Amino acid sequence: YQRRVHGKQWYQRRVHGKQWYQRRVHGIKNMIVGILTGYRYKMRLVYAHFPINASITDGGKTVELRNFLGEKVTRKVAMRGSTTIQAGELKDELYIDGPDLDDVSQSAAAIHGKCLVRHKDIRKFLDGVYVWAKGPFGEEKAI
Repeated sequence: YQRRVHGKQWYQRRVHGKQWYQRRVHGIKNMIVGILTGYRYKMRLVYAHFPINASITDGGKTVELRNFLGEKVTRKVAMRGSTTIQAGELKDELYIDGPDLDDVSQSAAAIHGKCLVRHKDIRKFLDGVYVWAKGPFGEEKAI
C-alpha cells in the first residue's frame, strides 16, 4: 500500500496537465491534512497608539474589531465554512482554525482586509492585523 495520490488526464497539453495536477492532486492532499490535523493561522493585532480591541462572538464564528486607528466604527468579520477563531496565548493574538485550508486562509485575509489603513502614509501607519505564522495544526511556521 503506497501513500500517494495520482491523477490522470487524457489528451492534454503540457501546461494544462501541470495546472490540472496542481489543482486536483495538491487539493486532495490539503484535504487529507485538513481532516487529520487541521490548519491554523496565527494573527497579531499591531498598533502604535490606539489599541485594537478584538472580541469573538457567536461561539468563534465572528470577530469584531474596535478602535482601529481610534475610529468609532466596529468592523465585523464572519468566518467562512467550519472555520473558528479564538484568542491566542500571547497578548493581541488570534488563532484561526479549521479543516479547510481555503476557508482558513480566506478568513484570515478578510480580517486583514478589514483593517487596512486608507488615506494615510502606509509607511508610517503600520497598524493592522497581520498573519505571522501558518501551517498544519501544531506545525505552524513563522512567515
